[in-house]
Amino acid sequence: MGEIFGPEDPAVKDGTFRPIEEPLDVRLRRIATDVTADDIKDATLEEILNLGRFIWGPRPVGPDSTAQLPGVVVRMMVTVGDLARIARTYGSVHWKPIQGELEKRSDARNEIKKELGNLILSAVRWADDLGLSVNECVARAVVAQYAFAESRRPR
Repeated sequence: MGEIFGPEDPAVKDGTFRPIEEPLDVRLRRIATDVTADDIKDATLEEILNLGRFIWGPRPVGPDSTAQLPGVVVRMMVTVGDLARIARTYGSVHWKPIQGELEKRSDARNEIKKELGNLILSAVRWADDLGLSVNECVARAVVAQYAFAESRRPR
């Protein structure tokens, strides 16, 4: 950190020089309305949590908030409902473009990306809202999913 890009580098915008390593929240404040996958490709769970806190503020309090499991479940089901609406609207979406349906499939794909992203970003924040370690939640999920996959039980 502290090194400066030269004027020919892409990190120079409008003549402003930026440090080589900008923290994720600084990058996202700068481009908050137009974040790309490249902006967060190396983000840690902690950085994703910090991003959620940047967007939504500090941990909530109160009986109807996400500081309580029922508040998390209600909000999670809103996003699941959005995914159900997409499934109903677009039916069975095959990811290979079929002639005449490319635009429809692109819309579906973008909606699905947004809603799954909402679940991921929010789930990280909700775990923290409930006072749980996000890393421990993910670690337990990895172990449980691996055990389930190895069991070959029907889904």
